[in-house]
Amino acid sequence: MTTILPLYDNVLVEPLYEEEAKGKFYVPEDKLKTQRGKVCAFDPSEVKEINGGDIIHFEKTTETMFEIDGKELVIIPADKILCKENNNEEKKQ
Repeated sequence: MTTILPLYDNVLVEPLYEEEAKGKFYVPEDKLKTQRGKVCAFDPSEVKEINGGDIIHFEKTTETMFEIDGKELVIIPADKILCKENNNEEKKQ
């Protein structure tokens, strides 16, 4: 298995598409302005706001796409991350 370690403030992300998202409605791919993804790797000394496994939204036009071990991945600059999803279901009483 190949290990990828992004340099500087770059983040390695596995893209998530609408059909993978539970409870979402269909939006044609060309109409999406942002992309969802799961954070796979980053340099924690450079990027403090995210954790491995976080689901993030980032500007779609900023990614550099490639394939490693049959898996589609993208590297994006950390400053193009718009937000991360917060799952509060576990905290509800």
